[in-house]
Amino acid sequence: MQQYNYGNLLWKIREKYKTKTAFCEAAHISRRTFQNYVAGVTPMTADFIEKACELLDITPSEIGAYFFNPSAEKMTQSKT
Repeated sequence: MQQYNYGNLLWKIREKYKTKTAFCEAAHISRRTFQNYVAGVTPMTADFIEKACELLDITPSEIGAYFFNPSAEKMTQSKT
């Protein structure tokens, strides 16, 4: 599975909701589900991404930077 860097997303959550728990409550998902998403255990669903964009004021043109930013590890591997 493709690994992504969710640093921008986590920063945005902290900025707007202060805690991941508060964001998860607003998004109507469990903390475990969210952790599985950002750990790459479970792929993020389109419904979750849409809801997160709505909650975090992420525009369609910004989606890639928050949800599909390749991890530094993957970028390094692809260059070798």
